[in-house]
Amino acid sequence: MVQSNIPFIAGAGFAIAVTFGYISLYFPDPRAGTTVGAATVPQGWAAIQVIIAIMVLVQFWQATPPEELKSNNMKLVLVLSGMLLVYVLIIPILGFLSATTAMLMAGMMILKHKNIKMILITTGIVIGLMYGIFYVTLQVPLPTGTFF
Repeated sequence: MVQSNIPFIAGAGFAIAVTFGYISLYFPDPRAGTTVGAATVPQGWAAIQVIIAIMVLVQFWQATPPEELKSNNMKLVLVLSGMLLVYVLIIPILGFLSATTAMLMAGMMILKHKNIKMILITTGIVIGLMYGIFYVTLQVPLPTGTFF
């Protein structure tokens, strides 16, 4: 019988989602007359992550165990989950945009994207959209970090 880390990974995703949801309870309330505030996106992400974790667990328990798991894929998932944990921890230090930039670039490199130009373009577009949507449009104060 092959042992699997799928429940552990789903549980870690669930725990990170609950942690994000709890932390977002301390974010500022939305401005008067609006329903979108600083906590909207983290709470939405946390809800989706909880649903996905539960679906993965249910699917795992209902599935017949595979003959062989690809250990490289499992290691990759664990590395990316660890990166997500580090990302959450460095946001207060580096700030949201800097930490997100580092996470996106490192993630794409770990996923073996070789074209540095495309990594930089993709990261720039994502960061630009985040800045434009969260900071400019929604006027959500993004964490700036203590390092900068």
